[in-house]
Amino acid sequence: MLATTGVAEAGLSQRERLLARLRDSGVPMHRRAPEAQLVALRPEPERPPERPADKAPKLRWDKTRLDAIQKVWGKGFIAPGGKKTILELVEPLGLKRGMRVLDLGAGLGGPARVLAKRYGARVTGLEADRRLAEAGRALSSRAVLPSKASIHSLAQRHEVLAPGAFDRIFSKDVLFTVRDKARLLAVAEALLADSGRMLFVDYVVAADGRQAPAVEAWMAADPARPAPWSVEEYIEALTGLGLSLRIDDITWETRRAINGAWTGFLARRRRPSLDRRAAQMLLDEARLWSRRAKLLKTGELRACRILAER
Repeated sequence: MLATTGVAEAGLSQRERLLARLRDSGVPMHRRAPEAQLVALRPEPERPPERPADKAPKLRWDKTRLDAIQKVWGKGFIAPGGKKTILELVEPLGLKRGMRVLDLGAGLGGPARVLAKRYGARVTGLEADRRLAEAGRALSSRAVLPSKASIHSLAQRHEVLAPGAFDRIFSKDVLFTVRDKARLLAVAEALLADSGRMLFVDYVVAADGRQAPAVEAWMAADPARPAPWSVEEYIEALTGLGLSLRIDDITWETRRAINGAWTGFLARRRRPSLDRRAAQMLLDEARLWSRRAKLLKTGELRACRILAER
């Protein structure tokens, strides 16, 4: 169940309770207001660790690391995927030329550029990490897509967007790191146009899976600071916002993408040509994904594609 607040919630629907909690948190929520009422999408404030055993190093996206991991995942990507995978994942969105698309957690902008090129969509990528956003913006400029696949940093400024500003919203491998997912989903729903669709690719646990020893150890060690939800929590939050859902288990496909990327990288690197620091970065990346892949194999962690629409 989602945590409650001090807001008086008796007699309210689930959607009304979620919106009440959002307002109580200080985020302006004036949905579909005609004259420039806005939704502020801000990065989460820094919070102290919730687990005493959490000793994972924080991810640092410097140039050496970005150059190194793109050798595994592909140019413009920081996680399993690539052009073919992205196009397969977004098929339920029904993208068409000219649609306004929001990419939450855009990373280096690889998916945003794929969608802009393939569908002729106008994609706005929002990325919380400044270095990632700057590198992604540079890649879009070099690809001659600075306006059709624009990457913006939430770390540099607060992003203020109009309700109903997007026809489609997409996010991949990001939500499991967000602690206040109820707030983020409510803000995303407010940004969605009528008849709009949202698609989230995320890692989930069983309803009581966060207490499993292997999952707890992963949450403490992973530098992304995981805070995964269960499928049931997603259903409660999204149906509470008045959205209809389709949820697909894509664990097998995700495992295949992880294993395929590393197999391909090793096949291309028979003669190592990396300096010591880059090699260490890749070793750290391999350990990170090895831990995740092990949980995906045991079923204690699952990968899901969540489609929500009006």
